[in-house]
Amino acid sequence: MKIQKVELKNFRQFHGEQTIEFATDGEKNVTLVHAENTFGKTSLLNAVLWCLYGQVTAKFENPDKIVNFEAIKEGADTAEVGVQFEFNGKEYLVRRMFFNSRSTRDQTELYAYEVDGGNHRVIRVPDIFVNSVMPKEMAKYFFFDGEAAEAYSSSTNFKAISQAIRNILGCSMADTAIADLKKLCRETDEEIAVSVGDDSIKAIDEHLLKVGKTIDDLNELHQTRKEELVTFREQEREITDALRNLQAAKEIQARRDDKQAELGRIGENITECQNEIVKWIPSSGIAVVSGRLTKDVEAFVNQEEMKGRIPSPYNEDFVKSLLESGTCVCKRCLEPESKEWKAVASLLKKAGNAEAAAKGVRARARATMLKRIRSTAPEVLMGIQTKLGRLVGMRDQVEQEIAQLGAQMKEMPIKEIADRENALQKIQANIRRICGEIGGIKSKIAELVPQKEEYERQLERAARKNKEAQRLVNRRNLLNQSEQVLGGLLAGYEREAREEVEKEINDILNVVSHSHRVCRFRENFSIELLRDDGTLSPKSSGENQLLSLVFLAALVKFAAARIDKDDFLLKPGTVAPLVLDSPLGQLDRVYQEETARYVPTLAPQVVLLVSSTQGNERVLDALGSHIGAEYALISENHGKRGDKKPTYLKRGGKEIETTLYGCEKTLTRIERLK
Repeated sequence: MKIQKVELKNFRQFHGEQTIEFATDGEKNVTLVHAENTFGKTSLLNAVLWCLYGQVTAKFENPDKIVNFEAIKEGADTAEVGVQFEFNGKEYLVRRMFFNSRSTRDQTELYAYEVDGGNHRVIRVPDIFVNSVMPKEMAKYFFFDGEAAEAYSSSTNFKAISQAIRNILGCSMADTAIADLKKLCRETDEEIAVSVGDDSIKAIDEHLLKVGKTIDDLNELHQTRKEELVTFREQEREITDALRNLQAAKEIQARRDDKQAELGRIGENITECQNEIVKWIPSSGIAVVSGRLTKDVEAFVNQEEMKGRIPSPYNEDFVKSLLESGTCVCKRCLEPESKEWKAVASLLKKAGNAEAAAKGVRARARATMLKRIRSTAPEVLMGIQTKLGRLVGMRDQVEQEIAQLGAQMKEMPIKEIADRENALQKIQANIRRICGEIGGIKSKIAELVPQKEEYERQLERAARKNKEAQRLVNRRNLLNQSEQVLGGLLAGYEREAREEVEKEINDILNVVSHSHRVCRFRENFSIELLRDDGTLSPKSSGENQLLSLVFLAALVKFAAARIDKDDFLLKPGTVAPLVLDSPLGQLDRVYQEETARYVPTLAPQVVLLVSSTQGNERVLDALGSHIGAEYALISENHGKRGDKKPTYLKRGGKEIETTLYGCEKTLTRIERLK
């Protein structure tokens, strides 16, 4: 999509009919608009957004006052914006009208046309058409309001970043599908309870509904507490970094950092000792209580081995060999069935065979092993317990030292440090409170999940005897599984997108940043800047604005890279103009120049709205040959100048006065310079 021109009629400051044509050349792709504050830069940016989608940016004041006030004095009731653009080799015109006298619900009307020469073919469903060109959820990321510099760079705005990535991915259809599946699953549960006609099934389903709702509520509360915890941890980190960087507090904070690290190591060792005790119980506990048992076993084995007085395991084989040879060890003859033969044969009744002997050996070995373990197990346990006690003492000592260091920080005469330390301790108290609540919520969920699973199994079994119930249960299971599959796929897409956007941000920062900084998304999607050594880099207002701009630029490039993606779950990406309102306002001169040099590469078409301080000579030189169209917004005022100083714009060797007084009407006029 490339915008060719924007037509304004009585829209905000722009009285009457005015037109601005955008640069569409591939090399000269920048449209530059000069305007001082209040002249209409933000109105011009919002004119395009409002025309296409009926929405405006968050900082756009009085969004319900659309019609130019001079036009209202003249009896006009309507305002109008038209956007003509090229898309897929064809030209289109989208026009939105605002009716001041109508009720809020139907104040606007939207029209769309395919333009073929002088002919305009009506597109019957204009809002669907506009969304097919650039999905509404993606559109706002192509319109940057520099006055809202911390919209994405603030550490507490992780939700906005996460939503931005999801929107640029085109997740809206998948989100709607997941929400619909959840709703259908709940409705199916309710239908089972009321339509099956089986009291036992109804009772099970009512229990299942109740437990399921409780789990859903707890999961929602868990997510809320996690978000609160993230915010408090960010605040804790910011204050800790600030304390670390204050000269007077550096030493104490460094010692406290070391103690915190030591406390973490001690905690790991305590956990290891506790695990060793858990392992000791099955491996050594039995041996400790088996003294009487092993003694009885050994006595029994010894007694059995003495029976017959013929050493086992040879006795059975020995007796059989005598009978087979027919000769006793005393050289007497052993005739079969003779008195002597029967006497020897009777020894077989008491003889032990090899298997019995092996069992005896095993029993003796096991008893011996238990005796050996029993002799050392108490000492092993005592050693572990002694070590555990020592570690617990060390932990208590380190915790006390950390508290003392905190007290020292708090009592320091420097008010800034004391105030920060007080704030830090309050935040840490909140962190402990929320961690406790999260632990309680997780425990409750862990208790309820097995109950829910049991009710589901009971429902499955009961439904086998009822065809209607079986049909509904099958539908419920299918809906539930589908929701889980879609949710898993969406989470995977989101992770991949985050990685790609992060890489794109760092590629841009390598070009425009003063010093080496690395951007990183945390797990919760908040953005942080890191120094070379990996420590957090505090962000100035200028760096916040730059990071927000770079983040949106990365989203725009990511959307362009996905334009040909064919995915059943996500909408494809899009290519659209990037409209930047005061993007350089809070940057220093070097940042302004480097950013301006990079701006033309951010999108195939860029519209740059700047004041005189932002559109200085260095910025204009950096934009150089990429400027394809250039305009100035001229403020015409009905009143007298009085003591007000004039404002001028110097371009092309000319000096243009941009604030005029004693004019027929008060309005903003668009004047083309190039």
